[in-house]
Amino acid sequence: LAHPMRVAILDALRTPNSASGVAREIGETRQRVNYHVRALLDAALIRAAGERRTGNFVEQLYQQRILVDPTWAQSSEKREARS
Repeated sequence: LAHPMRVAILDALRTPNSASGVAREIGETRQRVNYHVRALLDAALIRAAGERRTGNFVEQLYQQRILVDPTWAQSSEKREARS
């Protein structure tokens, strides 16, 4: 969770979205976001929230399990930097 991208992904997943949608929203590559989405799934911080179908294309949607304040990790990083 300490990775800044994971905090951004959690913030973006306050509402259901796909990894590709989150990547577009935060300006990162789909592959990098997918890597962090898998880590967040393994940590049970996000959950599968359904599918979005467009023709033959199916996207898995994800959403936060809990609401996370994105400033929490930022303030934590600042505390660590001062130590």
